[in-house]
Amino acid sequence: MNDQFEIIKQTFAKEFIEAFSTKSVEKCSKLILSYDDQIFLAGEDTDINISRTEYDKNIITPTEMFLEKASHFIDKNNTNTNSQLVFSNIKAVDLHNFEINKELIQGIDTISISMNTRLLDGINYEVGFQIDDALLVNGKIKITNWFFVKYYESYWEDINKENTPYPEIESKERLNDLFKNIDTEYKDYIHNWNKWYIHEGDLELDNYEVKVNLIVTGNLTIKAPLVEIIHPLVVLGKTFLNALYLEEDNDVVFIGGINFNLAVFIDSSGAFQAFNKAEGVFFYTNSESYEIDDFDNISYVLDIPMGEYKGDLQYLLLGKFIEERDDEDTYGLDGLDIHPLIEAIRNGEHIFRKKTPTNE
Repeated sequence: MNDQFEIIKQTFAKEFIEAFSTKSVEKCSKLILSYDDQIFLAGEDTDINISRTEYDKNIITPTEMFLEKASHFIDKNNTNTNSQLVFSNIKAVDLHNFEINKELIQGIDTISISMNTRLLDGINYEVGFQIDDALLVNGKIKITNWFFVKYYESYWEDINKENTPYPEIESKERLNDLFKNIDTEYKDYIHNWNKWYIHEGDLELDNYEVKVNLIVTGNLTIKAPLVEIIHPLVVLGKTFLNALYLEEDNDVVFIGGINFNLAVFIDSSGAFQAFNKAEGVFFYTNSESYEIDDFDNISYVLDIPMGEYKGDLQYLLLGKFIEERDDEDTYGLDGLDIHPLIEAIRNGEHIFRKKTPTNE
């Protein structure tokens, strides 16, 4: 059965790379659950209330949008033969924590496809794909939604002892040991298995300038006014910082909790970003793929995709960062510009009306 599944896995990877790299709407659409797949999943006697023609049309539009957004990534730096997005340049295809059985339908939490490294102007680029919440249906792997497909190009300078004092984790067994007492859902999102580095115990930094994918086993403290993270980070202990801005599409998981003095800003999509036991003043997100256990210990919240907010930002922010409005019940849902706030925090300026604002 394992040999059979290896063929299924490699067939999916080949079809995915060929469809993606050629920007073929037709080929990419065939990777999504089909009308017949939906009937099979629901049962032949179930009325799915949509015709085959309508269903196929509904697949085309999001596929076109996905490829349009990915167009620059597809074309970038592909003149080098070894860097092209083709099947022969795949280094590894992994399905994490998945074992095939005799069931005709199985869920697949995470598929990762790692490509050959790109080298441009002396910088190494790790290139790959992560596909979440796929399904194995009747012997074929199918994507359930383009929203769950992430392509990434993470980069760093040449790694040496001076700029990276953290040892590399060299085996999956070591990773499994680190996460043996952690929820499975977090383990499923830790992709790029061969490029994790580790700091054992507590870590205190003036600035977060880490150039690699890092796991901190203890507490993490960062003193900078504003923290930006451009490579995946997992903290098993508690994280302490002033303010956090997540713009890059990489996984950031604060398993042991996070305390922030001012604010967290999430302005990315497609990354898994988890915040356990979060405590702070202002939490802003323009992402549908983050996870937080609760907002009980956060005074002000603005969740743009969900159209939800907590607290009145008019009482929180200085007037230069916020416009006066008439309708108190809907403020904040029409797109607060966070960039002046981020620049002010970066420069050490005040953004709040009060030194220690409370939820009005």
